[in-house]
Amino acid sequence: MANRTLTILQIQTQIGLLLEDMHCCFSNITIIKADARYVSWTPPAGNVITLNVDGSFFGNSGRAGYGGLMCNAHGGCICGFVGHFEMVFLSWGRPSPQDQKACIHKSGTFNYDDKYKGATAKSLSSLKEDKGLSKDGFFINNTRVLVGSGIDTFEKGKSALQSWRHFGFNWAFVDPKTPVQKGVKFCVCVKELLPWLMMPLQVAYVNETSNSKNRVASFGFGSGTLHGHLLAGEERFSVEIDENNEVWYEILSFSKPAHILSFVGYPYVILRQKYFAHESAKSMVKHINSSKS
Repeated sequence: MANRTLTILQIQTQIGLLLEDMHCCFSNITIIKADARYVSWTPPAGNVITLNVDGSFFGNSGRAGYGGLMCNAHGGCICGFVGHFEMVFLSWGRPSPQDQKACIHKSGTFNYDDKYKGATAKSLSSLKEDKGLSKDGFFINNTRVLVGSGIDTFEKGKSALQSWRHFGFNWAFVDPKTPVQKGVKFCVCVKELLPWLMMPLQVAYVNETSNSKNRVASFGFGSGTLHGHLLAGEERFSVEIDENNEVWYEILSFSKPAHILSFVGYPYVILRQKYFAHESAKSMVKHINSSKS
């Protein structure tokens, strides 16, 4: 249809015709007006402080918010508070693949600042020099263990990481079919007391280097925590063969509480991190040695 130029009068006429058509279409609809309701607040008797609280969930994302007001007997506001928290993904039995998929679906994006994404690709000394990490409340954890020597040991260590052998426990595991590729989301499932915890993460980077001149090589990947994880931060698992032909397994991470549970029990969380690092190193050595026989 070609463009038309209408005068103000013509536009008014067209609007009037449109309103008449709409009236004909909806003329049989009965509109019921609800009686007005007035809501009032009656101050309590005596010197009483009233606490009003409310909360809500954000769809099925696993995130929720809360708020509250404290008022005196005359309705004056004394103080207020507001906040949000992440839901914890629990399972009373060993989490199934479906449970893990549901956790990942609800997890959303990284729960720590973008400026720290990929920071664990640096060395331990570089992380310690980063004043921003300590200023923002992150705790650095590092474990470095000699697992053997020779290129064959290095390749077995690399294969172990790619198949998640470093999580080969009865009390903690990752689906071994999870590909170690940048952008892949996965769940670390950990049994704590009675329930299992499902903690969502995403592979932030994968690094592999080699130098044929001095036969130095390394393979590693870093994973960042997502919304729904008890912690906020990043962790790197890597194997390296150095100029002395020795093979090292290293875990390097920075983290801080991201949930009220981990905040209250953070000393326990740190102990569990150190325990996991110790057991993970033992699992890697055991796997490499068993592969030799």
